[in-house]
Amino acid sequence: MSESENSLRLIYGRNPIREALIAGDGRVKSLYAVKGQDKIGRQLLSLARQKGVQLTNCSKAKLFEMTQIKQHQGFAAYCKPIKTLDLLGTIKSSDKPLKILAISQVHDPGNLGAVIRNCEHCGVDLLVLAAKGSCSVQLASVAKSSAGAVEHMPIAVSDDLVHDIHRLKDKDVECLGLDMHTSEDLMQLARPTGHRMIVVGSEGFGLSGPIQTALHRLVKIQASGRVNSLNLSSASMVAITKMCLIDDDQNE
Repeated sequence: MSESENSLRLIYGRNPIREALIAGDGRVKSLYAVKGQDKIGRQLLSLARQKGVQLTNCSKAKLFEMTQIKQHQGFAAYCKPIKTLDLLGTIKSSDKPLKILAISQVHDPGNLGAVIRNCEHCGVDLLVLAAKGSCSVQLASVAKSSAGAVEHMPIAVSDDLVHDIHRLKDKDVECLGLDMHTSEDLMQLARPTGHRMIVVGSEGFGLSGPIQTALHRLVKIQASGRVNSLNLSSASMVAITKMCLIDDDQNE
């Protein structure tokens, strides 16, 4: 790795690199590819050339050395770090009610990538990620598991989620949390008239006491089967469905 690459973010796989190229802003600085690419691989190389990206042919062994993973699909790239947003600044500057999903803690890059992919696909306006105890959005594994959606998704990182919840409430953001032990059904909520944020708890532990206390109220995902809880990415998808599909449909 060169000195300049040391300050960059490494990603691998065709979809993450394609989305980083599409995102523009000179995000992809250098691209490494194995020789003998198929049609889709050659199209990716052509796109990189159009963007003026430095290309380097290399062996599979070199890519494995760079990525430490065999599922690199013949590509790796060094990119600018993901730019995260200022949480309150984003709220203040918005001229429309925002649909916000917050994650109180996520350790697994695969889960975080899945949440980012779902948010971007369905139209969540902002994803808030609590920094403490969570993996970084800069990880190559997050880019891979999000299929490149991390390159397009507006993300704010919170150093103190409890404090930020109180600040958002002061800005008239409705702050709700998912909890299986409460009685109010998420799907029965009236559609919001302003900003709404739904907070999903950490893997295995749910929402902490201080976070629960800071929120306006708790809601639950109604269970009909025998398994009484969902994992982080599944619970997030239910919240996303409520905000982006059900409530948006009601507004039409």
